[in-house]
Amino acid sequence: MKKVLFFFIFFASLCLSQEDYILKGDLAFEESDFPSAISHYKDYLKLEPDGEFAPIAQYRISESLYQLGRFNDAIKEFEKLISIYPQSEYVKPSLSRLGDCYLKQGRKDSAIKVFTQIKKRFPETIESAYAESRLDELKEKPPSPKEIAKIKKARELFNKKAYPESYNEFISFIDEYPNSTYTLYAKFKIGECLYYQEKYDEAIPAYKDFISSYPDTPYTPYADYALSWAYYKVGNFELASATISSFLKKYKDTKYHPSANMLFDEIKKKFEEKEIEDLFNLGKKAYREKDLAKAKTYLETLENKYPKNKYTKEAKNLISEINEKLAEFAVPKIKALYENGEEKLKEKRYDEAISIFQKIIVNFPETEYTDLARLGISKAKKEKIEDEAKTKLEEIKSIPFDEAKVKYQEIISRYPTTDVAKEVEAELFKQEEKSQKEYVENLYKQALSLLQEGEISSAKELFQRIVILYYNSNYADFSRERLDEIRKKEDSERQARQFDIAWKYYELGEYKEAVRILNQITAIWPDSVYAERAENILSEISGKITEESASSIFKMAQSYYENKKYDKAFEVFRKIVELYPQTRFAKASLLAMERLNEQIANERSKEIYDAGKNYQFQKKYNEALEKFDKILYEYQTSYWAPHSQYAKAEIYFETRNFQNALIEYQGLAEMFPESPLVPHSLYHIADCYVLLGMKEDAVSTYRKLLINYPDSIYAKGQLRVMIAEKIRELEK
Repeated sequence: MKKVLFFFIFFASLCLSQEDYILKGDLAFEESDFPSAISHYKDYLKLEPDGEFAPIAQYRISESLYQLGRFNDAIKEFEKLISIYPQSEYVKPSLSRLGDCYLKQGRKDSAIKVFTQIKKRFPETIESAYAESRLDELKEKPPSPKEIAKIKKARELFNKKAYPESYNEFISFIDEYPNSTYTLYAKFKIGECLYYQEKYDEAIPAYKDFISSYPDTPYTPYADYALSWAYYKVGNFELASATISSFLKKYKDTKYHPSANMLFDEIKKKFEEKEIEDLFNLGKKAYREKDLAKAKTYLETLENKYPKNKYTKEAKNLISEINEKLAEFAVPKIKALYENGEEKLKEKRYDEAISIFQKIIVNFPETEYTDLARLGISKAKKEKIEDEAKTKLEEIKSIPFDEAKVKYQEIISRYPTTDVAKEVEAELFKQEEKSQKEYVENLYKQALSLLQEGEISSAKELFQRIVILYYNSNYADFSRERLDEIRKKEDSERQARQFDIAWKYYELGEYKEAVRILNQITAIWPDSVYAERAENILSEISGKITEESASSIFKMAQSYYENKKYDKAFEVFRKIVELYPQTRFAKASLLAMERLNEQIANERSKEIYDAGKNYQFQKKYNEALEKFDKILYEYQTSYWAPHSQYAKAEIYFETRNFQNALIEYQGLAEMFPESPLVPHSLYHIADCYVLLGMKEDAVSTYRKLLINYPDSIYAKGQLRVMIAEKIRELEK
């Protein structure tokens, strides 16, 4: 009975606890304490994911996120509710809010899909009526003349670099026209205005808010790119690096990608420079404060991570001084440690001795005891093996030789370099002269095995033993041959190492060092393959530093250029700049590369432009716009860039999209003010104003055309008369 009562009380307290989470969540939600509400509702769902209040808890988590402006998170939570609780009464309001989230992010198409879905699934409901009203709001409405005039004023102020005034105009525009087609542009420009006022700390949250709220707009990539620059400007290289890395992964095909790569490299460079400064300064500070161990750690980290930096020499000197001071402080301790190791060695406690000597080498690498400790380790290892061999030998001495023969051979095999092994070999030789050939063969095989395993030193020792002790055997001759091969291989490896070092100097352009080592190779090994290679490279180095070589290559590049092989010509000119930077041909090559870049850009953009015009002629306007945009993004400085901008405006004009046509014509005048197409753009801008009912702007533009471009076709003859007549009609 007690157990049942206990279970009932426990279950009742658990239920109260779950309801308590809901009550606390509701209270926080009603008081607009949305973070607390989210926490309480989540606690409830952990206990009762399928409980009676689970749908409303999920809905209010989603709504709280919406109220906090965390639209991406809100979308995920609303979608979770629709998926997990499809029969819940909260599905309809969740769909409505999902559409609102998309609108807040500027994702109009996604919002339209959701609101249309609501109308189809839930007709004659409050949510359906709400969806219909939202869809009416989303229908394309031409902007009013006041709207256009206000956004135009804000943009003109921005173009005149009156950024504070422009900022105020954009803010005012958003307040007056929150649902305008230009609102998105205005919100984007707020960040731009702050950035160009050098208010980077204010620009950063503006860009972040825009990117978070509008992740899929044409302005988002640039906002992301500009955010990286803002972080860079305030000196936050870590966030700048993270942001530009993310940008490069997300937007691989934007026109900002090349400059973003350059910014990434610059950030990386600045980050490294800062780390170099910090490591060196921390090291010096610790040194001044006499914390030598910490100072050494900082300076060695600097040396290992950045072996070539502006503090390299000074850091090395400091490390040397620190090591000397550490050694001075530690000498008594090291001496005592070494003597302890020696004592262990005398007591034949070899493993303990080796451990002590290793501590000296690791902890005190630059003291008089370091080499002694190395010798101590070598001695301990040798004596340990020798003692083991002696013990084995003592164990078998009382056994008859014939029975002990195998064990003798085991000692030689296991301890081949010990004195005991030599003693056993002598005994075997004395006792088994007849079976010497078999024994030597075994010894020779052991040497070969050691050789194959890379134990060159031990193999050499065994071959030499065969040559000395068994000089009359066939294996003595074989061993001489192997020893000769080892010497040749070691010699060849030495040649290869020297040649590799010379080659690295050659690749780095440090020809003086390369020549010094290459000359050594030809002097020491005159008949080797590496000597021949060295002579070839010496010949190349000699040619690289002459004006004549540069002239010859320059002529080759000119030949490619004259034959219109521009890519090859560009590559050869670039090679001249790299190999002969101090010659007159390098300067000439740089000029040629500039011309080539322009020609290549014009040729490639001409091909794209012709394709775009062909699509335009066929009325395939989307394909045409794609081609013209490609030129404007990738070949902004080419001859065909203004023509592409003009062609875009023509397409919008042809398709009677006068609003976009107006923007594109204006864009030509802003981006390419020196282009001969500007008078034509002004004429069509005025036409667009007429067609949009903006008479004053049309008159102003016509007059600007006649006054600013008196030599254009529009300021002469019948066209001037026609424009003057249009002005009179518009002023009536």
